[in-house]
Amino acid sequence: MTALRLAAIVTALLALAPAGAGARDFFLTARSDIATTLASATGGDRIFLSDDDGTFAHVDTTASFRSDVVVQPRAGEHPVTEGWRFQSGASHVVLRGLTIREPNYTAVDGGSAVQVDDGASDVAIEDCKLTEGRHGLRIVGDDNTSPSNVTLRDSEITGDGTDDGIQIDAVNVGGGQHIAIDHNKIHDIHIGLPNGMDVQHDDGVQVFLGSDVQITRNTIWLTTPQAAGPNQGIIVGRVAEQYGVSGQNVVDVTVADNLIYQWPGSGITVAGADDVDVLHNTSYDSGARGSDNALTISEPGLRDGRTFSLNNRLTIADNAIEKLALASGASSPTTCTTNLVRTFSPSGASSACTRTDTSDPLFEGGTAYYLQSGSPAIGRADTSYPLPAGLGDVDETTRDATPDLGAREWHPLTDTLFGSGLLSGHTGEGSVRWALAAGDSGTASLADGLLSADAEGTISAYEASWTPADSTYAVETVVVDRAPGSGDFVGPVCRWGATGTRKNGYMGRIRDGVVELVKFDNGTSSILATRAAPTSYAGQPLKITLDCDGTKAVLIDDASYVTSTDDAVTQVGKAGVRGNTPTLPIDTVAAYDS
Repeated sequence: MTALRLAAIVTALLALAPAGAGARDFFLTARSDIATTLASATGGDRIFLSDDDGTFAHVDTTASFRSDVVVQPRAGEHPVTEGWRFQSGASHVVLRGLTIREPNYTAVDGGSAVQVDDGASDVAIEDCKLTEGRHGLRIVGDDNTSPSNVTLRDSEITGDGTDDGIQIDAVNVGGGQHIAIDHNKIHDIHIGLPNGMDVQHDDGVQVFLGSDVQITRNTIWLTTPQAAGPNQGIIVGRVAEQYGVSGQNVVDVTVADNLIYQWPGSGITVAGADDVDVLHNTSYDSGARGSDNALTISEPGLRDGRTFSLNNRLTIADNAIEKLALASGASSPTTCTTNLVRTFSPSGASSACTRTDTSDPLFEGGTAYYLQSGSPAIGRADTSYPLPAGLGDVDETTRDATPDLGAREWHPLTDTLFGSGLLSGHTGEGSVRWALAAGDSGTASLADGLLSADAEGTISAYEASWTPADSTYAVETVVVDRAPGSGDFVGPVCRWGATGTRKNGYMGRIRDGVVELVKFDNGTSSILATRAAPTSYAGQPLKITLDCDGTKAVLIDDASYVTSTDDAVTQVGKAGVRGNTPTLPIDTVAAYDS
């Protein structure tokens, strides 16, 4: 055993601390070997990683537990690890809040940021950022039963448009069952011939073998539009000859609540799968200036050296898409109804589509694809084809009883406008009334569904106040349009009170490129925790949730969180803006019991 390896084991053992109820906490630096620590852990343990001493080495593990072992950053730190491979037998491991990159993607077996092999189970990747590798997440199996129970949620997969980013698919599912790809941001992976490889097929999510696969609430995009190529935002279907295995099956797939735009190819493709539901997706501007299809249903046969099979029991409903293409030899969908399709010329299999509306969907400007108040998508869904229970929309906001078409629900205000655009009303998230906060120095205006500060350097907010039934609630906003200017900030507030103009409470905000959790005590602010804001959020939706559960305040942005422990909850607060650069879409501001 080398001295370095021995030192790593000693470091891990010395860092061991009790976590209560038999579980333990391990605190590791990059000199430590994560796989060795996992081998000595037991169910319920937590492994905290420090950002000292560089990047953690590649992890291969077969560690198996009866309950989850969580690997996560030490509070306030931002560790980076090389790739993870969960081999056969590995189970009940959660990766949370990590940045993961596999720079040796042509040399390491698998070469992906995270790979889950046949025989592994119960692996979750949550709130992580995957930035380099052959694939972001690759799931490998010999059939559609193993691996099982694999989840990718609330994470970001991106190459930031660089040659050394994700090389092929952001997510590649080649086997297994009970797989959830939920509420992730997938964008700007490497497009074109991968470095050192002879395959080009750049998909956001590809499923060519698997069963019970849920692809929901993901946002998939390319910042700079490119001409269409052999790439799909989402593709499901068996493509046997491509992988040298015959008789592959893709069965029981839900593709719902996804927003896909500016992808260099078809937004969604179904190419030989059984029991597929394509529901409430928004797919627009694929290829160069929207030249490619938003939804493609392929025909069987041999193309480009690959055999595509028939689709069986396919439902297409309640989508808002730019172009729908059903190949002339494709099997007709079992159901194709109530879709808003901007360009639609029914022929062949597409003649099965009924109640198709070709109206302009009336999106807000930019690439957020929020609906304007007069959109024909509002309240049009056919409720015979419900979303999975509790799913909500792409922003995790509640759907109405008769939902809207597409990925984003429009939440109407009880519009009470007065003065020069000042606002009072509520968000559709409950019966609690919201109004412009009178105690702040500035005023806010409503324009195109957005709340904006009227003057530079002023603070304005849209607020509600009540005593919660229990000590759990959260305040949620979605930041769109553009990044706050220098010195400006935007974000939600909770536990808010005041003595005169002296503020008390907590704010989660983005200011000067940093996500901050801030406490106000009698008007004096102190920063409790910070992290770097995502570099990609300018012009993109960025959900910020400030969760106040009675024991701590937690600020959650799109792929990470900061936290601090403090007093009990007494009343809800508000969401607001400072300056005239940041804006909030009022129809997605919400306060709710968490």
